[in-house]
Amino acid sequence: MIPIRVRRCSAFTLIELLVVISIIALLIGLLLPALGMAREHARAGTCMAHMKHIGYALHSYSTEFNEFVPREGKYHDRPNLNRYYYPWPRALHQYVTENLPYYDLGPDQTSFETFSNTNLDDSRWFNYRYRDIEVYKCPSHPNRLHQIHYINNGLLTRRDRPADQTIRHPAARITEFIRPSDQMYMAEFTDDIDNSIYHEQYEVHRFPVDFWHDVWAEVHVNGPETGSDGIGGNVARIKSDRHLGTGSNTVFVDSHVERRSRDTLKDVNNWDDRTYNEWW
Repeated sequence: MIPIRVRRCSAFTLIELLVVISIIALLIGLLLPALGMAREHARAGTCMAHMKHIGYALHSYSTEFNEFVPREGKYHDRPNLNRYYYPWPRALHQYVTENLPYYDLGPDQTSFETFSNTNLDDSRWFNYRYRDIEVYKCPSHPNRLHQIHYINNGLLTRRDRPADQTIRHPAARITEFIRPSDQMYMAEFTDDIDNSIYHEQYEVHRFPVDFWHDVWAEVHVNGPETGSDGIGGNVARIKSDRHLGTGSNTVFVDSHVERRSRDTLKDVNNWDDRTYNEWW
């Protein structure tokens, strides 16, 4: 009878297991930041695509409405000039989505009524919250309560004078911009981490959402980006370093999009679009 030899498998020692576990943990530690960076690159790219869409909408609006581009929201003290103060989210709505706007009919927010997106004087815009307009949203914005994540350049500057903080910038003709490729039209909206702006806009006074997405005072540019008085205008309305620590995406008047550094975005001089008409 031939004896059968049984080969014993050598088991891993405790030290060998710990070494393997340590190597796996090290690899995970190295890969996670890279995966996070890749995700942020993707979010930044989506944001840039959304802003590019807004840039195209800007030119579509300008073509249809006698070369005007929308700027700040309605200026109630000058009712005869209301047509020059349509908020940009309202003005560009029909060019970024096929969906009609709607307003809520009840507190349960489950019933709603649609209305025309071309009648910009319709009072129902005051109750419209832009929930379904994905183009107005940046996937990197940390506050999902806000429905618009971009803000336009409504800073009014006068020739040989600093910015006028008593009046907003009305619509300007696209031909008035001296260097459209260098003039910032839109940047990224503040995080509003403490929800001071959200609280006033959506919950208490229910101001029209689109009125708040503009820069019309120097502090909205160079002020602190955190604080509890966003509604009062004492903090910046722009977010200057949203993507990858290298700055924030910016739309220019000629509709191209690029990322600008924090130093560039915080410099008020870079928001001067040099459309120095004095008629307003």
